[in-house]
Amino acid sequence: MDSNLIGEESNFTLHIITQIIFSCTGLIFYLISYILLAFYFKYPTLIKKEIFTFIFLYSLKLLLEVIFSTSNICYIICYFIGIIAFYFLITFINKSLTSKKLSDNSINFELIHKHYIFLTYIICTLPIIQIYLLSEKYVLADNLIKLIVIVFIYRYLKSKINALIEHLKEKKVTNTTIPDIYLPYMRAYYYYTTFNSVNLIFFDSFILIICSYSLNIIYILLKIKFLLYASIICETFSKFFFIFGCLMLFYSLNKQYFGIGKSEEEGNISNFTVIDVDIQQEEKEENSEFTIRKKKDKKNKKNKDEDSYMKIEADETKDLEKDKEKENNIKGMEETESLNN
Repeated sequence: MDSNLIGEESNFTLHIITQIIFSCTGLIFYLISYILLAFYFKYPTLIKKEIFTFIFLYSLKLLLEVIFSTSNICYIICYFIGIIAFYFLITFINKSLTSKKLSDNSINFELIHKHYIFLTYIICTLPIIQIYLLSEKYVLADNLIKLIVIVFIYRYLKSKINALIEHLKEKKVTNTTIPDIYLPYMRAYYYYTTFNSVNLIFFDSFILIICSYSLNIIYILLKIKFLLYASIICETFSKFFFIFGCLMLFYSLNKQYFGIGKSEEEGNISNFTVIDVDIQQEEKEENSEFTIRKKKDKKNKKNKDEDSYMKIEADETKDLEKDKEKENNIKGMEETESLNN
């Protein structure tokens, strides 16, 4: 949210409250995550994953903006912290899409243009408007540019996620009756459902951030106080949704470290395994019963056809015998009449 948009005291207060809640939640979450990973799960190195570094840096940035809200030096410091945080975020998403657990050939899902995305972020987030207190027309242009950039970045990210989902979809429909590929099938099924869910969460986040910038633009044009409230709320929930989606990716790709599931391949899909085996067994039994029934029906039909044919043949034989007997009777009567004459 650009500080130039926060003109009224009530709006400024709401903005400050949301920033404090978001930053405190992020820092507390980081602390709790460190304690759990270090002392409960015994994997302290997981806290070094890019998503946790992003959460810590971004929360720190928001807190500094609240404390030093009118300092130009603070704007510059927060700008560089934001750049570093975004670098960790884009690196984490790229690593998640190209994980060897998902595919051996990850080139199709890699964020090849991640450096361009990073450079675009650096340019678009320059705090020139805040430092020089530029007029509203520059604020309007800034919001329009950011809106367009977000659309392009989201479309690019969505294309990579959809390509990965299609890949996992093809793997998950493999014939699971072959034992050698059963576990890879289950793994693909699990990641397919996870990335589908994450894709929907990212879409929700995208819609909310688009609404936020759109409301900012309309507020600049119409000066309706309610629009600015709605914009702040949309922006806050957009951040929560996006970070939640990233945490889902982290959890799914590092599930084996949390002691859930029997192995890296199986994860927490034991329920799915049982159900899937039962379904397959039922399908096999149904197919077997159907085949036997079909053969039986075919055999019965054949027997029935043979019986019908034999019956028709017997009837025809009877008719022939009757006709022959009739002819013999007629001949006998004619011979008798001849003798009498």
